Amino acid sequence: KNADFLTNQRFNQSTALSPESFFLRNDDAHLLQNVIEKKRPDSIRYEKRFILEKQTDGIFSTDGILVHSPDHKSVLYVYYYRNRFLCLDSNLNLKLTGKTIDTNSFAKIKVATLNSGKEAFMAKPPLFVNKLAAISGNYIYICSCLKANNEDADSFRAYSVLDVYNRENGRYAFSFYLPSYQGNKASG
Repeated sequence: KNADFLTNQRFNQSTALSPESFFLRNDDAHLLQNVIEKKRPDSIRYEKRFILEKQTDGIFSTDGILVHSPDHKSVLYVYYYRNRFLCLDSNLNLKLTGKTIDTNSFAKIKVATLNSGKEAFMAKPPLFVNKLAAISGNYIYICSCLKANNEDADSFRAYSVLDVYNRENGRYAFSFYLPSYQGNKASG
């Protein structure tokens, strides 16, 4: 029954909140943008919904990483193409809007359309700002894709850079390098 429900949904990320509910990031066809929804496995309708802040378009500019924090019963959303992250409680109420130390506050993407605007695609490769995220304890870990101005280019190529933020207030705490494993940097 649950598998049938999921196969009929248009979602591109999901994470379980409990056996009774889960979060989905959907692309809403009516709004033409991504939303985060809280759903129950036995229902087609969503219980709660959070509409992500769009910039140029509602799909690509709102693309990002959905991470559930079971210890705090909350969800983290990190935008891929801009320096923003959101902390939402288990009912999708916004608790915190954070800003990463990167300076790209506007998604540097170019979207093109086909079939009279019915199909959208990236016209050129996007500039990723953040690529991975995790929550542990009171910290948010975000893997940065862009080299800082004061960062050594060789170190940036050899290691993954993790920027750490306080989950209570969103403030930057520190950064550290994660060594590559068998020649591979961190990936999702």
